[in-house]
Amino acid sequence: MAYLAFKSLAARKNWLILLLISFALIISSIASIFSSTESIKINLKQSAYDQYGQFSAVLLNQSENLRDAESYGQFRIKGTVEIRGELTATAGWADEKFIGLGRLRLQSGGFPVAANEVAIESYYLKQIDSNWQLGETKELRIGDELRKYKLTGIVENYSANWSVYARKTPFPNIFVSRMTVDSDSITQYLLPYDDNKSSRSNYSDTYAIIAKNDGQGFMNEHLYNNGLKDLRGIGIISWFLEGIMLIISTVSIVTLISFFNANRSYKYGVLKSLGSTDRHLIRLQLYQTSYLFIFGTLAAIPMTVIMHFGIIAKSYGTGGILYDSSMTVLKETLLWVMFLYIVITGASLFAIKAHKNKSLGEIFNSNRGQHSGRVEQWVDEFQSFEVKQLLRQAFLFPKRTILSYITMGAAILVILIAGTYAKEASGIWTTDIDYYLSSQEDILSKEINQHPVLVSKDVTYPTVDVQQLQSIKEIALIDKVPSMLDVLPIMKQSDVPSTLRSRVGDGRLDISGNNDVVIKNVNYVLDSDDDWKGEIQSRSFVENLPLIVLYCPDIKSDEIEALIGKKVTLSKSTLKESGDVSEENWDFIIARVINKPYEKSAGGAKIQKQDVTFVLQEQYALQNGITKGYRDLTIYTLNNLTETEKQNVYERVLSLATGTPGGVFQYIPNVIHDERRISNLLNLLSYLTFFVSTCLSFISIYIVIYGKYQLHRRYWGIYRSLGMRLNRVHRMMSYEIVGYFFGAALLSSVLYTFFLFMIRPSYPLTIYFRFLGVALVVVLLLLLLVTMLIKNKIGKDSIAALLKLDE
Repeated sequence: MAYLAFKSLAARKNWLILLLISFALIISSIASIFSSTESIKINLKQSAYDQYGQFSAVLLNQSENLRDAESYGQFRIKGTVEIRGELTATAGWADEKFIGLGRLRLQSGGFPVAANEVAIESYYLKQIDSNWQLGETKELRIGDELRKYKLTGIVENYSANWSVYARKTPFPNIFVSRMTVDSDSITQYLLPYDDNKSSRSNYSDTYAIIAKNDGQGFMNEHLYNNGLKDLRGIGIISWFLEGIMLIISTVSIVTLISFFNANRSYKYGVLKSLGSTDRHLIRLQLYQTSYLFIFGTLAAIPMTVIMHFGIIAKSYGTGGILYDSSMTVLKETLLWVMFLYIVITGASLFAIKAHKNKSLGEIFNSNRGQHSGRVEQWVDEFQSFEVKQLLRQAFLFPKRTILSYITMGAAILVILIAGTYAKEASGIWTTDIDYYLSSQEDILSKEINQHPVLVSKDVTYPTVDVQQLQSIKEIALIDKVPSMLDVLPIMKQSDVPSTLRSRVGDGRLDISGNNDVVIKNVNYVLDSDDDWKGEIQSRSFVENLPLIVLYCPDIKSDEIEALIGKKVTLSKSTLKESGDVSEENWDFIIARVINKPYEKSAGGAKIQKQDVTFVLQEQYALQNGITKGYRDLTIYTLNNLTETEKQNVYERVLSLATGTPGGVFQYIPNVIHDERRISNLLNLLSYLTFFVSTCLSFISIYIVIYGKYQLHRRYWGIYRSLGMRLNRVHRMMSYEIVGYFFGAALLSSVLYTFFLFMIRPSYPLTIYFRFLGVALVVVLLLLLLVTMLIKNKIGKDSIAALLKLDE
């Protein structure tokens, strides 16, 4: 029976090739989508762990007898090391679990073991003493204790990437041995990220642990928001497109198998006439289905490998064949394949069952392609021969035909919707910014006496370091935002012109016994000495007060004159460790009022601030404590830099960011690339789905149209014997194909238009309608190619062969 099944399958070579191509496309597309996305997810996780640590959260101020503490990473803080200015390093001990969960790596040496040994993070070692070599002993003051320590290791920079608590930096930059830390010091813990759970489950479970410990801790937000943010989206894309592929492939395969079985009715009749039973036919069918899947799977293996690496290379660029996940991928793929196997076997067995109670005569006559009497009666009402023939063609196996075109419409709709989401997800990136730095990702503040007060530590970039960065010749311009969130500009109510009245705060601050009002939503700019001279233009006033310049768009000319010489007070409230609030005020004279946005340009870059902006002298603001330094830096580099120059700038900017744990460092070209990776993946997988679905749809259409032609071959033979040309036969078939295309195009266009109005895309609708037009034209051209293949096929049939009766 196995040999007979193989020979009968091989005898129908064209059918065998079409079915094998279809099976290989289905298996390879589903397997490659799943394997590539799974590989990308695993590599994304490992990359995220390397950068942000494999822990979900940090528990602070805990006792050593904490439940499940043996699986947590432990660390203790010994004290801080004052380096220079605001720059400090944290010294502490960490156990092996901490080092493992944190993915800490050594540049050289090892972690400390003895009491007089230290290992220091690379950046902080350079700041403390760049000449300190491994094995050397030098003095180091940790807190109030000055001791000699032997340098045993240099740790790769890690702390700047990790999430930190808003009030302080808890992680060690200088590692000491356990015996160096006081035994009664507070233990803090890293809570591990469970790889067997989803990121959502990890987050909720860890958050619950923190809540049980009186909220003493914080989440590893960098890991969740930066490193693992794409995991869920990749999973949704994978399952969605796999599901679409499975539905489309099931419909296509069922259509193919139904025609394959329909053309085997004669063979069923012959086998039954020779003594075969239904059981024999079922065994024959099972063998043939198994052969198709075995050969289709073998053909799919090289296609899967090519698609797998192609998807990875064109989207995330990270991944490969991961043997740790190969069993998961294999199980998932086998699940899809078994589903298809069951569907195809079921369709084949149903065809056998349909002939179970038929006589041999009925079986031999079951493949004549006859219409019902009602259909023939309705068709005869039309006068035109071409209309009659088109209707006869359309009503022959209408369900299978409609399914083929629904498959085509679904393929069109998939690429349109997925392409739209991909374009919207990629965003509109039109910026000249190269770097963005923020010294604090999370800033905690509260309002006390109608005045904002910082609760978190005021961390800024050292002014000296910013000035050194600004002196790099490859940097065109830096937009420096001072840390002045807790500074309010206050003026007398009578001095505020009508243009500024809309910005006046609801609350009033009684500074000097009068009703003074706050001007809200303002920017501050600190000018260097050279820029400041250009701003004030050598103006002098009666009151011996520092000067300030005001940029106010749309302010009127008479209001400008009225404001010049008026006083504005900058008020700052600071929360002390004791809980008291101290208040300081600085009075300024408005030296200039400029009725346009603040602008500054250099090297082809331009800064513009649309809101009201106060400009004051940098040196005065820093020396008098109005601000400690700069909170945010937006950096523009010169155009046409060499790769070496770009790398030099990158290293210098990264060095500044490394000294501010808990801050933000963004190299904007990388940010744009990262933001577009998931949209590129969606785009790529949607094109793959469209390609495979379209191929399956066209194969089905070819089989359906040509199958109908074969069933009515004697009719076509009669028509051609009466003078009908081959071109007219081809035209009649083309009419049917194009007619169904327009139906599928109309359906997909209506649904896509409805979809566009539902989501309200950020890009103009004309872009997406052009996308729709291109997709429809491509499908139509490919369908016309199918009609040419059919013409070539039917052109080989002679009139005599068409009129010949099967014996």
